[in-house]
Amino acid sequence: MSSSPRVTLGVATYERDTYLAEAVGSCLAQDFDDLEVLVVVDGSRNPRIDEVLDGFGDPRLRVVRHPENRGIAEAYNTIVREGRGELLAMLGDDDVALPDRISRSVAVFDRHPDTGVVHGDATIIDEHGTERGRWRSADLAPGALVQHLWRVHNPLIDPTRMVHRRVYEAVGGYDPAYRLSQDFHFWLRAAERFRFRHVPGEPLIRLRRHGDNLSDESARDREVDEVERALLEALDRSDLRDLVPELDWEVIDPAAGERRALEVLADALDARALPLPRLAARLRRRAESRPAPRRPAPNGRRIVMTSYGFNDSGGGTAVPRIVAKELVRRGWDVTVFHAAVRPDGTGEPYAVREWEEDGVHLVGVHNRPHVFLDPGRPDRELDDPPITQAFGELLDRVRPDVVHFHNLHNLGAALLEAPAARGIPAYFSPHNHWLICPRNYLLRPDAGLCDGPGDGAACAACVDAHHLEDAYRERLDGIRRRFARGIDACLAMSHAIRAALVNQGYDAEAIDLVPQSLPSIDATWEAVGRDRAPGRGDGPLTVGFFGSVSGLKGPQLLVEAAQRTRRELRVVLHGDVAPAVADQLRALDRRGVVTLAGRFGARELPRLLAGVDVAVAPSLVWETQGLSVLECLAARVPV
Repeated sequence: MSSSPRVTLGVATYERDTYLAEAVGSCLAQDFDDLEVLVVVDGSRNPRIDEVLDGFGDPRLRVVRHPENRGIAEAYNTIVREGRGELLAMLGDDDVALPDRISRSVAVFDRHPDTGVVHGDATIIDEHGTERGRWRSADLAPGALVQHLWRVHNPLIDPTRMVHRRVYEAVGGYDPAYRLSQDFHFWLRAAERFRFRHVPGEPLIRLRRHGDNLSDESARDREVDEVERALLEALDRSDLRDLVPELDWEVIDPAAGERRALEVLADALDARALPLPRLAARLRRRAESRPAPRRPAPNGRRIVMTSYGFNDSGGGTAVPRIVAKELVRRGWDVTVFHAAVRPDGTGEPYAVREWEEDGVHLVGVHNRPHVFLDPGRPDRELDDPPITQAFGELLDRVRPDVVHFHNLHNLGAALLEAPAARGIPAYFSPHNHWLICPRNYLLRPDAGLCDGPGDGAACAACVDAHHLEDAYRERLDGIRRRFARGIDACLAMSHAIRAALVNQGYDAEAIDLVPQSLPSIDATWEAVGRDRAPGRGDGPLTVGFFGSVSGLKGPQLLVEAAQRTRRELRVVLHGDVAPAVADQLRALDRRGVVTLAGRFGARELPRLLAGVDVAVAPSLVWETQGLSVLECLAARVPV
């Protein structure tokens, strides 16, 4: 064994000898050679401990003894202090490490040098070694992991961990004041600064559950107390913008933002897997102590906007939401009429509910028979009478100076004519291809790009509604007619959308090109640098996809492109991804060059963008040369 092994695998034990031989034996049976096994005997008076350890006679085994019992946190600190490895792993004295536990964990560090902590899954066994189930953890990006620790539970299986020594050097070791949640306290500090990665595939260990576990249910009150203390400590050193990134901080009053952020955290703590009602109440009291937000001076102008959803993901929702709040800040009276994504709980069809958020008056249409797409009823996309009536009544009540439509899927094209009938100017911002495509993205069911709807009849086959060819012809033509009669100007955000509309008969003179950006994105590019030279010139090309990782956004094209190009490259997909979609993308990745990095926050973007050569937004087509992502990479076009 090297005097400076790559890995130290530590086991802390006190009085229990029942499973110790199996635990230590599994550590010595690893298929990774550059390893030492360090056992810390924490003040034991049980002679069987020494008998078990003396029986191995393996030079890779070292034993450190505390003269008195110091507790699990100090035993862990001794492993960190006395261990000689660059990478430090630990195992419970009643658990079993599977033979490839260390080699698979080290492989993650080797593949991703920025990794601070590696962890994995476990098979649950009982006191007899009988399998009782599987405990799965998840691969979460830094911001998402912090969110999970706060709002859901601790997703990390502590005995599977392997930690790079630089993490302990940066954030310190384990606090002996935490007898049950020393790991949770450490994870909170480490997750704020380092990347955690999950070892894919089979479990790393066999985790034993029995009545003598330190974290047994009988200690729940102590656990609640310690988790609350750890989170309160984290709150005092954290920026609320990092803990509650979903608020539109750039366009809302700072005091209102702090108040709402504390309320969001309090609600999450109440609903957590391990509820923390005392800490939730404390955060609500802190929220109440914040000063009331300042109301901007009204400028006398009124606007009604439309959108699909409001506090929901997607650029077609985020852009109108940010615009609405910015207009409020500038003194406008803003109303957003939207297709509410979630039911209101009453079950009442087309229930219209009104409320206010950050000064924006919201009018949501709930419990519609169509949630996102409505392929069987193209007539409803032209006119859904309950929605059309509610919108007209709103215009008559608000009497806005202007109407700005942001998409109309789930609302209906009949809304386009309502402002014109009342002499109100109206503008339209298409965030997708709804005007010409019932699937919104010119994307066929097989994920290929559509060449266009033609006269609309082909759309019926595309959505598996062959008997509705005439209805889809009318959908295409009816939307175009209503648009021509009701819209003063279309504000297309890209050349691609503008060209698609013009090719389908929309008046080119009525379509302006208005590129869009959000304040957080502008701040990101200022931090990263707008004028970076593309590519590094050497090493693998790193391509980062940023956005919702769903089939509608085209990540599968990027993954397939990575398989076809001969160039050495990495593809990192940043964004929310459903488990089924993740499995599909992993199956497509035959070269093993794709990483699913998970959710990210706007404040993480500068760091994430700095680590890629090419940043790809959730779009199916690159405007450059009119080539798809697939064609661009497969042909090795310089980017």
